[in-house]
Formats: sequence, structure tokens, C-alpha cells
Amino acid sequence: MKLKKNKPNNVYKISFGVSGKGTTFESIMRAIKSGEFVMEPILVFADRECRATEVAKKMGLKTWVKKTTESIETFHKKVFKELNNNQTDVVILAGYLRLFPVSNDDPFLVLNSHPAATPQFGGTGFWGIRVHETVLDFAHATKFRHPYTYSSVHIATGEYDQGPVIGLKKMEILKTDTPESLAERLLSIEHKNYTEVLKRFSNNLVEYQNSPRDLIMESEKELLKTIKKNVFKRYNIKKGD
Repeated sequence: MKLKKNKPNNVYKISFGVSGKGTTFESIMRAIKSGEFVMEPILVFADRECRATEVAKKMGLKTWVKKTTESIETFHKKVFKELNNNQTDVVILAGYLRLFPVSNDDPFLVLNSHPAATPQFGGTGFWGIRVHETVLDFAHATKFRHPYTYSSVHIATGEYDQGPVIGLKKMEILKTDTPESLAERLLSIEHKNYTEVLKRFSNNLVEYQNSPRDLIMESEKELLKTIKKNVFKRYNIKKGD
């Protein structure tokens, strides 16, 4: 994915992809309205009707929702056309659960957020509480050797959670944590991380970051694979989920 060229005299036009409650979308919009950074929101698209689309409509934003009768491929083609027509510079995936078809030829940059370190705790089917279960299972299995989880913002590619990370914040995992408490405590950090990334981006600054070297030891790689397989089975995750 190529970065958009600097726009020192223009404001970046942004569009959002959403699928659920829209708390990340709302936090970004609050930051824009409060003047933390300057970007122009122009479009919200969703693969289903949800709270996020209701919020977007109330804000007066153009909102596109996938029809139940159309395929996701058809919907994405329509979205791409609309993004191009509106000269979108940056697409912000804010809880969008579908694999957005990114390519090097796109005239816009696509950003995504993940509630853990990537790519280690990402991939097909790993979103929401499933991610936190994986992180917590791994922490207990390794006796909390590396007692942190992360919020990651990355440049999206054609694969889930494989793009370069441009925003990384850590949070301590407590031995009393459940997947639900981990998710709840991390949420505000995720919002702050995304907002800070966009603030830097609005000033034409990009910071590439890597997961800690001691996150997964060589001797723990097979253990993580086994834990992820167990989560796969638990949720009956299939390709494209």
C-alpha cells in the first residue's frame, strides 16, 4: 500500500467502515469536533445496520449500508466507487468486520485497529472477545512472562492484521482479568491510540512500530498456534468469518 502524498495545504478527506456499536468512530469524530486534528469526514459504510450507522446518520454523514440481498463483493465495488467519487484520502476501519479488499492501486490509504499485538494475535476470525481470550489464554499458559496486551493501529493490506503498525500502546494484563474485563479496560486505550495516529497523520507524520521482541519467544510459537486453534474450534471459525 502506497502512502498518500503530503497535503500541506489541504485537509485529508476520510471515510469510515463500521459494523457494530461505533464507539471508535464516535471517539474519532469527537476528536475532530474538539479540534484535536483537522480532517473532513465524508462517508460511513457498513456491512449491516447497526448502532454505528444510526449515529452516523444523526451526525448528518452520508451512510452506505450493505443490502441483505447483495454480495459483499458487490457492496465493496459500490463503496470503492463512492470513495473515489468523493476523493477519499484515508479509509478508517473502525470495527469493520469484513476483509476490506485493499490493493497497491487504491487511490486512498486504509487504516485499521486491532485489540492486541499484530500479526501475532490477529488473523482470520480473530476479532473482539476472541482476541482477548487468546491473549489471556497465552498469558496464563506462559505464567505471565510478558504481562501486557496491546492496541495496534496498522496500515491495512489484503490480509487480516498483516500490515505495518503505525500506532502501538500497551496495557498490563491482570491475573484477575477475564476476556470481558480486558476488552473493557483496553477500549479507551484503543480510542486514544487511533486518535493519536490520525493526529500525526494529519500533520503528515507516520511512525512505524514493531511488537516487543520478547512478546513471543521461539519456544512459545507452537503453544500460541495451539491456543489459536482451540479458539478456532471454540467459535467454529471458518474462512472469511
